[in-house]
Amino acid sequence: MGPRQRPTVVVVAAAVAQRPGIPGHALAIAHYLAGFARLGYDVVFADRLDTGQCTDAAGAPCPLEASRGAAWLRDVLAFAGEQIRWSLRSGTQSAGMTDHEVGEALRHSVLLLDVMGYLEPEWRSLAARPVFLDIDPGFAQMWQAEGLATMYGQHAAYVTVGTNVGAPDCHVPTLGLDWIHTVPPVVLDWWPEVDAPPGAPFTSIASWRGPFAPVVHQGTTYGLRVHEFRAYRDLPMRSG
Repeated sequence: MGPRQRPTVVVVAAAVAQRPGIPGHALAIAHYLAGFARLGYDVVFADRLDTGQCTDAAGAPCPLEASRGAAWLRDVLAFAGEQIRWSLRSGTQSAGMTDHEVGEALRHSVLLLDVMGYLEPEWRSLAARPVFLDIDPGFAQMWQAEGLATMYGQHAAYVTVGTNVGAPDCHVPTLGLDWIHTVPPVVLDWWPEVDAPPGAPFTSIASWRGPFAPVVHQGTTYGLRVHEFRAYRDLPMRSG
């Protein structure tokens, strides 16, 4: 029997440590990590914190390793899969993998999944196939179209969960990019089927007020949930 081959490396770059205690966002990323790991890939997750974000549970400055963001990231990755390697950087501090190890992972990766263009260009350039993953279509494309931000950088491909982006009736600008449509992965055993009691309401979880202001694109204002859902506030009374 010959030597055991090393699993093919997939690097995922996204923000998890910056949003401690936000399980919906963390789960969105964790599904990708667990999915690649269960397919047999050697998964590396790359994250970062700004220097001012290295704070403890009380909000006081602290070393990166002791920060609330680092603790949250470790919990999320332990849930996603113990075999997932990770790196968290903040200025000159690092936790998990070293910068050298991350660089080697990028150089040998078959895929860099760069969620919302999160990875810095100097790191992204090390990967042979950097792919932009758009998990929140709409505002980012409009910001770039209106000259408010540059979002997409240089990637080998551009993938979006917005399956209508590029369709004739979709007002989200394509920016001249050839968008590949996908749907988010779901780890089914994380979501066991349970019986709902009779008359139970349909529920969901979402942030009511996001961090961004409405955006105007081609004469139309696109607002936030807190504003847009007012049009539906009497729907429960109508539906019974």
